[in-house]
Amino acid sequence: MAVTNIEQEILDWFNVNDVDEKATSIDHNVWYEFYEALSTREHVEKFDWANTPVLPSGPAYVVEDIGGGEGDGEERYVVFQVGDQFFQVDGYYASWDGTTWEDTIPHEVKAEEYTATRYVRV
Repeated sequence: MAVTNIEQEILDWFNVNDVDEKATSIDHNVWYEFYEALSTREHVEKFDWANTPVLPSGPAYVVEDIGGGEGDGEERYVVFQVGDQFFQVDGYYASWDGTTWEDTIPHEVKAEEYTATRYVRV
């Protein structure tokens, strides 16, 4: 499988910032370090600083971070934005081990609006 541009940018970021080991593919360690460095856009705007990774395509920001806590269920995923593109990484949460990233390779996703019905007491 060919390495995509975003994968290569994350690998390059990791290899510049991690002096102990050089990575040739995105594994759990690479993704974890990258994820730990991500900040939300709101955090950056509110505090006017961030250690968020800056890739050649632009800064990487978390736009959605779902699951991963006690009572939040097993599903876990993170969507991050680089430039005009959005990428998702999937995993699962277990109380014994915490989050395990099933697929550490980011796949491109797009935002899609939908209508939901909610039932309320009358």
